[in-house]
This record gives sequence, C-alpha cells and structure tokens, in this order.
Amino acid sequence: MPTIDPTIAAWQSENREIGMLEFLPTDSAPERFSYWPLPSNAAFLGKVESDALCLMDDGTLCVYDHGVADRILCPAAPNQPNLIAAMTAMDDFFKRCDGDDKLADDESATIEIREKCTDTVGGADYASFIQLFFWA
Repeated sequence: MPTIDPTIAAWQSENREIGMLEFLPTDSAPERFSYWPLPSNAAFLGKVESDALCLMDDGTLCVYDHGVADRILCPAAPNQPNLIAAMTAMDDFFKRCDGDDKLADDESATIEIREKCTDTVGGADYASFIQLFFWA
C-alpha cells in the first residue's frame, strides 16, 4: 500500500471538509464506511457523502459506492499530488464563495473552477469525480 501523503494525512487528522468530502482517519473505515468491507488493496481516506474515497495500492484514488459492494463509483485522481492540488483550488474557491453571494451564484465562475479542477486532477477521466462537488 502506498504511503499516504503528509498533506492528506494532516487533513485526515483534522477531519478536514472540502465541499462534500470529509477526510477521515484510515482506521475509522469500518465505523465510517460500514456498508461493505473495502478491498484489501484500498486505504480509506474519507467519505464523499456516503461513498468511500480510497487510495489504491497502485497509487490511484477512487470512490467506492456505498450502495453496491466492490463497485467503483468513479476514479478520483491518478495520484495524491494531483488530488491535493485540485482539492486545494476547490477549497479556495468555496472559501471565497462563503463571503461573496455574487460569486457563489455565478455559474460561469463555477464552470471555470470546475474545469480548472478537472484539468488539475488529471483531465477528463476524473471529470465525474470533480462534478460531484459542483451544481453547474
């Protein structure tokens, strides 16, 4: 199993929330994702709503569906640095929206950051993961 990046490990220890993703301690998987046992080659990193964000033994990240055992809902990132960069950009945007209703309601700004995060995380193969965080 690859080592969890120190940034992600820090986010897990503080239960950091970015949009609907909550980073949680890896050892909390049985309690936090009680629907199905995750595969042995998957390290639990947190929850995207009810689904599990996992680091796989090949270094990729994916979201496991809470509704069907062993079903990958979507690939999340090709590696941890890309996920961190995309989530950081997304978090910065969400923080700016907190104090700015006009920005929060600006569909073109939302589309722009969604596209930036999709490119940052690794491109079109990961667009369905990034789309989970945006309404536009």
